[in-house]
Amino acid sequence: MTSFDAAWRHFYPAVPPLSFVMRQAALPFVRFHYLPGSKRYAETDAEYECIIQRLSALGRIVFDAGEDCWIVRCESPFGGGSKQRTAARSRFMELHPCKPSTRIGEIRLEDEKAIWSAHAAKCSWDFSSSRQLLSAIADDMTDGNDWTLWFSAGSGRVYAPYDGGIDIFSNSADWIESLRDGFPDWLSEDVSGL
Repeated sequence: MTSFDAAWRHFYPAVPPLSFVMRQAALPFVRFHYLPGSKRYAETDAEYECIIQRLSALGRIVFDAGEDCWIVRCESPFGGGSKQRTAARSRFMELHPCKPSTRIGEIRLEDEKAIWSAHAAKCSWDFSSSRQLLSAIADDMTDGNDWTLWFSAGSGRVYAPYDGGIDIFSNSADWIESLRDGFPDWLSEDVSGL
C-alpha cells in the first residue's frame, strides 16, 4: 500500500480528509441517515440495531471484506465540555487505533482559526472489529472535536460516519448515484440531501 498522503492526493488533491470540508467542496457524495425519519440518536435496543445494520450494509458495499484501507482521525484542539463529555471522549480515544506515531500533519482551514491534528493508520476493513468505534461515533462521544473516516487507496471511496448518519464519497458520480438509488428509505427528505 502506498503512503497515505500519496493515495489521498491521487483521489482528493484539493481537500483534506475532513468529511464536512469534502461536502463543501461539492465532491460526489451521498448521506444516509442511521434511523427512519432522520432521527439522530438511538433510544432503544431496536434503534441501536438499526444503526449497526445500516453501518454494516454500507460498509460491505464500500469495501470488500479485508480490503486494505486507511482509518483517519482529525482532532480539533478545542475539546472541553462537561465531565460526562470528557469521560465519553476518553472512552472514544481508547477505541481508536490512530495514535500520535501515525501523525500525518496539521490541517488549517482558511475560514477558521482551528488547526486540526491529522492521524492515519493502515488497516484492513472488518466491520466487526470497527463496531465499537462506529457505535461511539454514532453516540457522539467526540462532541464534534474528532472526525473519523475510512479511505480505500484502491477505489478512493470514503466511509465517513458521524452522529446521525454516514457520508460516503467517491470520485465516481455514477457509483454514488447507484448507491443512492439502492437505499432510498435511508436518505433525508430534505432537498439538500443532508
